Amino acid sequence: MENSIQFGVVDNLSANKFKRKLERKLNRYEKLFENEKFTTTRNSCETILICNAGLVNGIAREVIVELFSSFGTLKYVLMVEGKSYCFVQFHSLNCAEKAFHDVQGRITLPQTNGTLYLLYCDKLPESINDYDKMPPGLILLPDFISDEEETCFSKYMTPTSDTALKHRQVSHYGFEFRYGTNDVDVAHPLDTPVPEEFHVLFDRLKDRGLLDNQLPYPEQLTINQYLPGQGIPPHVDTHSPFGDVIVSLSLMSDVVMEFRDTNDTHLPVLLPRKSVLLLTQDSRYGWTHGITPRKLDVIQTKDGVTVRPRQLRLSCTFRWIKPIRECDCQFETLCDIKINKALASQNPSSVERKHVHEVYDAIADHFSDTRHSPWPRIVSFLNSLPHGSLLVDVGCGNGKYFSLNNPSYQIGCDRNSKLASICQSRGFQTLCCDCLYLPFRNSCADAVISIAVVHHLSTPDRRLKAIREINRILKVNGQALIYVWAKDQCRDKKSNYLRQGSKHKEFDKTDVFVPYTDAHTAQTHLRYYHVFEDNELKDMCEEMTDVRVEEYYYDDGNWCVRFRRIS
Repeated sequence: MENSIQFGVVDNLSANKFKRKLERKLNRYEKLFENEKFTTTRNSCETILICNAGLVNGIAREVIVELFSSFGTLKYVLMVEGKSYCFVQFHSLNCAEKAFHDVQGRITLPQTNGTLYLLYCDKLPESINDYDKMPPGLILLPDFISDEEETCFSKYMTPTSDTALKHRQVSHYGFEFRYGTNDVDVAHPLDTPVPEEFHVLFDRLKDRGLLDNQLPYPEQLTINQYLPGQGIPPHVDTHSPFGDVIVSLSLMSDVVMEFRDTNDTHLPVLLPRKSVLLLTQDSRYGWTHGITPRKLDVIQTKDGVTVRPRQLRLSCTFRWIKPIRECDCQFETLCDIKINKALASQNPSSVERKHVHEVYDAIADHFSDTRHSPWPRIVSFLNSLPHGSLLVDVGCGNGKYFSLNNPSYQIGCDRNSKLASICQSRGFQTLCCDCLYLPFRNSCADAVISIAVVHHLSTPDRRLKAIREINRILKVNGQALIYVWAKDQCRDKKSNYLRQGSKHKEFDKTDVFVPYTDAHTAQTHLRYYHVFEDNELKDMCEEMTDVRVEEYYYDDGNWCVRFRRIS
């Protein structure tokens, strides 16, 4: 495969020692999976459960395919959302046995640096063994245009310097699609309408009964150019400005598009070259769609798994503009009108109480269990502090940035009493408080960190107030480091969120409700986030005249600022 991954081989152990260690591991995993919807076995089967590699620990499907396809033809690869395990199924029992023997306890993956452990499985979980399922209302029409039409349509990709995005080139017709607000300005049509050559697509769709004969030709067209490795974050075409049907035409290359609903059901759909896709009904309003940045797509068919390199691709998206901005859909967390009404009908504190404070009360234990790896750049900042410094962590969570061996004095505070108690049980000095009213005197801290907190505040004034509070408790020459979620999750294709099959669904807007599924209870909760545009956090910090921004950067899906109090 292109961009071949280097797998590690575990150092040789004595045969007896290896067997004892392996037996302990397998016994542990068998007990762990007793209550799952599949049955493990020590008897040889075509299906193998990879016990400790999955989407949760950052393992992509391509990695699994590359490793196991070297042993024979794969029939199925199943990556399970929210789990740290996955499945491979071979056409041949002999191939499965060879893979099982050669990988079991002997191979490491570079993403986790952990040795792989395997169990046989009698069959794949039936409820998720659907390779060709599509979201309700999604219509895919392969070979919808001819080669000559593809050549004709491709010529309308004519990007200019002012229409270049960070990650791809784009051309607009009829109206410019505004990526900041994900709509159009109907008062300012472009001089270039949707070219008449495209009308044949809609005449053809009407002839097949897929569009209303009374529907006019679409008023807006966006053509995106994707180079191999480029993608687009999960999003839903905004409900209020655009009509009930979105039409997409794929030119020059196939691609896999990822669809997810509000219950986090995940369905990858292959869009072949020269195909037309219609998003209608639920697939239009209730499912996000996106393209994961990568150079290879793993295609699952009834005949097995294949790997297909991406080529340069053009995507033509056609939209009808609503004369009146309204929406009567049932998808509250994906509808811009319903989100705006919900935010407008409640005061900021009630939004945060329902969609931040109450959620963290419910998920605190599971949240703590999944937060244990400090981020390197934050650790580097902490290690740079002089011995004896006083560090305050505003929104300390489970205290993963504290250390009992740290030469600094550490105080944590969190709005959630359960998380604060977890910190205290680990021997850390922690108290409960609101980040808008820190119970510390002026100019007391040498350093302050606030990681993934400010984005939970629901108005600009409250976000700025929290930053001012951080600055208030800093000594002159003290430093603060603040992390918030970025709206642009595709800025770095290595984003941890993307590697995990991102659950951050509504990043086409800045004020969003993001589902969080608690694996302990299987309940899904909606957390409020304000996801930040580029420079937004930096500009807020620079509103304070007594600070100097020392560093501003992007780190794994976050905008980050380090500032110093200068007076």
